[in-house]
Amino acid sequence: MIHNLTGKDGLALGGFRIEVTVKTPSLREATRLVQSTNFLDPAYWLGLGDGPHAGHLLKAKLVNRDSLLANANWVYHQATGHDIFHGHNSDKATKAQIQALTDVLNAIGWNSGLRSPTKCLAPNAWWSGFAPTDLSLVFHSLSLGYQTDEQIQELFNLARTSCQGGCVPCKKNPEDDRHRYQVNNRVPFRVRCCIKGCFHKLQRVALIHWIAELVVTGRLDEESLRNRVEEAKPPQD
Repeated sequence: MIHNLTGKDGLALGGFRIEVTVKTPSLREATRLVQSTNFLDPAYWLGLGDGPHAGHLLKAKLVNRDSLLANANWVYHQATGHDIFHGHNSDKATKAQIQALTDVLNAIGWNSGLRSPTKCLAPNAWWSGFAPTDLSLVFHSLSLGYQTDEQIQELFNLARTSCQGGCVPCKKNPEDDRHRYQVNNRVPFRVRCCIKGCFHKLQRVALIHWIAELVVTGRLDEESLRNRVEEAKPPQD
């Protein structure tokens, strides 16, 4: 969308939209009533006319096309550069993802409605960094580093030593300490609950996603896991 706007004339990207809602018996009467006001006159809203809404003026900010598109590209690249839109396809959109989408669309002039765009100098703006409690980001980070069966088994072992109680709890019965995962198969890598009658299984991607959930919910210590990952890396020459 941003690319398509680069070919537009500067005058085609400006202006603003005014909507007026009235209740009348007919369209003719509604048209007459609205036209008798100054609501559809941009000058009225910019403070160049008199009326009961003089204290609620719109503020016009003039920018050229290149500046508008440069800002839109910057916001978009902040989102893609931080992989903010990556995640499991079954996950609900996170607050960070919704806010980033709102800001990208706002940058090209889309009205966000009830959602407020992020202020450019906000110290907690989403492009300044991400909290480890964003499920999609934790999952994406783990998925990038652990892809083969051997790597996923390594992640499982690291998670087991970083979890409370020294085990990865069963997703089906996470509150019962007796339900814990054990290695059930190595290729493809799969774990299974050790309790007979449960035997809940997770394989590869589903296991990584469960480990990400444990990080987000605090069941798995994220700092401890990160430290163990760093310890497990081979030394650099």
